[in-house]
Amino acid sequence: IGGWALLAPPQPDLIDWQPYDRAVIDQAIEEDRPVLIKFTADWCVSCQVAERIVYSRSDVADLIEQKNVLPIKADTTTREMPATQALSDIYNEPGIPVSILILPDRDDDIRWRGVSFAQELKDSLETIRNE
Repeated sequence: IGGWALLAPPQPDLIDWQPYDRAVIDQAIEEDRPVLIKFTADWCVSCQVAERIVYSRSDVADLIEQKNVLPIKADTTTREMPATQALSDIYNEPGIPVSILILPDRDDDIRWRGVSFAQELKDSLETIRNE
């Protein structure tokens, strides 16, 4: 699978990922807006596979838009990046890839580690009620 991710030509982003910014995330949570944080890094082959298997799917991208989910790309390529520190300090995650869905009507977030979670993500997105 890893070789497939590296050899296939890059696909255009179907999701309008916003850069990691804790203040933007906090504001969205305060406004009861769902937030999806994708922790990734340029050097992470598994992250590239997850991008192709999960986030390059139009059905996933459409649900993110339809449900008004704030999509955040948390780049952890270098140690100095804010998302790198947040990964362990705020989210208590040891490494990547990990995606976190924060929903307004839940006390706990939903997390996926690894590369194959498209159906689980879709199922979770479908539970979001549009206001």
